[in-house]
Amino acid sequence: MDFDEATNLLLKASGANKNDQPSRDQAQPMAHLHRHIPLAIIHAGAAIRQQLYTNEKYCEAFTDRRKELLYFQDIQASADYKYTVYATWNVYADAISRGARGKAGVLQRVSANAGNALNLLTIFEFCHYDSIPEDLFLVSLGAHPSNQEETVVDV
Repeated sequence: MDFDEATNLLLKASGANKNDQPSRDQAQPMAHLHRHIPLAIIHAGAAIRQQLYTNEKYCEAFTDRRKELLYFQDIQASADYKYTVYATWNVYADAISRGARGKAGVLQRVSANAGNALNLLTIFEFCHYDSIPEDLFLVSLGAHPSNQEETVVDV
């Protein structure tokens, strides 16, 4: 993904106007910071769109998290994609976690469902992205066929 595409993707994901020059000026360093990796850019844009962070606070949190990851995993520092995406995921989960606990540091627009979102993230950590069972959702909603009362109809 080239620089312009990355900037436009970040603007779209964050809900900013791509024709607004101040928005573009803020988005360009963030696109570069995320190595033009689409998934990382989408994570960043979603966190900003949902007002979990301001642009500046997000960049700080991302940079700090990425440094931590690379500090503890020197050998894996070359795995740029992996750790850029992981850092964005981690920053997002941290924001949800702080919001669920009512801590400062993120904007106060975190829903009451933050705890449920964290539980889902924890469950997903143990699932392969291709095989998250639909039954997980059905059981949690009480909509799984095994939770339904059978209606017997005389014919």
